Amino acid sequence: MKRRVLGKQSAVRSTVTGYNNNLKTAVLLESTLEVDYYRMMEFTLPEGATLEMQPEHIELIIDGKRIRYTPDAKITMPDGRIIMIEIKYEKDIHKPNIRQKLIKAKWKYASMGFQFDVMTEREIRKGHQAENFSHLLAALHHDKPVDAFHLLVSDLPTQQYSIKEMIEIAFSKGMSESIVKISMAHMLFQWDTTLAWSDIRLSF
Repeated sequence: MKRRVLGKQSAVRSTVTGYNNNLKTAVLLESTLEVDYYRMMEFTLPEGATLEMQPEHIELIIDGKRIRYTPDAKITMPDGRIIMIEIKYEKDIHKPNIRQKLIKAKWKYASMGFQFDVMTEREIRKGHQAENFSHLLAALHHDKPVDAFHLLVSDLPTQQYSIKEMIEIAFSKGMSESIVKISMAHMLFQWDTTLAWSDIRLSF
C-alpha cells in the first residue's frame, strides 16, 4: 500500500497535527483517544518498529456496497509483521454497523497477511497510564541516557525504589533529578505504567 496523504476523515471533528522526532513521522489525530494511543505508542513500541497514523485505505464490501475504510494506525514490527489498528471507544464497538465494518476489515487484512486489532480506552487509558505518559512526554524528547542510567543505579543495595527515593539518589551522586524521568520515559527502569505516580516503584 502506498503512503497516504494526511487528511481529515471527518469534516466536523477537531484534529491535532504534528511531527514526532522519535517515531520520525507526521501525524494527524482526530480524537483525544487517538492522541492518548499515539502517546502510548511513543513510549511502548519496541525498538525498530514503525508507526503510521491513518495509513492508506482499503475497500470493503458491506451489504453489497463498496466502501473505503481507513484504519487509524499501522504498526510495522522489527520482524516485518504488520498490525493494523482501529481506535474506538468501548461504547461504540458493539454498534451493529461499526461491528460489521470491523469484522469485514479483520477478514480483509487477514487475507493480506496482516493482523487487525481494535484498541479502546480500556487498553489505552488503563489505570493512570495516560496521565503518566503525559507527565513524561517532555522527558521522552531527550536521548536515551544509557551511561547516566548505569551510573545512577550502580552499587545500589536493592533494586526497587520509589520515584522520590531515586531522585534523592540522583542528587547524592551529583546528578539532576531529570535523569530519573528521562530514564523512566525511555523504559530503562521497569515500572508499572498504570499505577498512580506516587505508587510507582522503579526496578532495574
